[in-house]
Amino acid sequence: MQPAVTTTPIIRTPNGLMHALICFKIAPDLDRWSVDDHMDIRFVPKVLNPADEAALALGVRLSTAMADAEATPLNLSALTVGDRSADQTLKTLLALRFDRAIRLSRAADLSFHPSHVAAAIAGFVIADATCDLLLFGRQSGPDDSGTTPFLVAEALGWPCVTGVQGLAPVNGGCIAVQSRTDGGPLDQILHPPLVLVVGDVPGLALPVPTLVDRMQAAKRPITIIDAAEPPDGDNHDGRLVGPVARLNRLRAGVVIDENDIATAIGRLCDDHLLPRLVRR
Repeated sequence: MQPAVTTTPIIRTPNGLMHALICFKIAPDLDRWSVDDHMDIRFVPKVLNPADEAALALGVRLSTAMADAEATPLNLSALTVGDRSADQTLKTLLALRFDRAIRLSRAADLSFHPSHVAAAIAGFVIADATCDLLLFGRQSGPDDSGTTPFLVAEALGWPCVTGVQGLAPVNGGCIAVQSRTDGGPLDQILHPPLVLVVGDVPGLALPVPTLVDRMQAAKRPITIIDAAEPPDGDNHDGRLVGPVARLNRLRAGVVIDENDIATAIGRLCDDHLLPRLVRR
């Protein structure tokens, strides 16, 4: 049974700002992990998920573009669901001039539980009642199915655009959205609220904050909210994860170990090649 989310209409207070909430996840750095190490993936150092970094960088780029165009100012917030391992990344985002850094704290392990993650995010958006743009990376890690953005969009009743590669301000509070579809590039002018799923954008990365910005961000607090835990007995989204075993990638074969090349060739012909010719 999946947790229910009440799709209460969001009423915003007109304050001359557009609010963007960008969701991200801290994921294991698989480049520093090898199956030969026999190390539990939970102990691998964690980094900002690359797909989510593209969404965060696109939000920063949109904020800069809106400031340069003297359009409606963009209020940037970053949100993650998880433990304190994400706090360092949240501090970095504050140093990059994000207005808010929010962590929804959950004691339960939500790996492979996209519906619970989506319920927590949608619940926050409804309670916060300020979000106009909700950005996600296309996939958040090795334990994700890529469904969280769609579940959030469904819970909120908002339009969802996938494969987003560019955003630009447009007069009238609208956003120009460039995305890639199966039929090719697509340009749209859309009015918020929107859920935007950022696809692969080559060369898009977060800037590096200065030392001064980091020092100033150290004094700014991270907003930590205790999110509701999944109900007892409802922690697997209706599916159970079975045992995992390493794939056997060894190729079948026979080693002909002979010191004499003539003997080796004789064995190759007598034991392997001739029987195949006889069968034909």
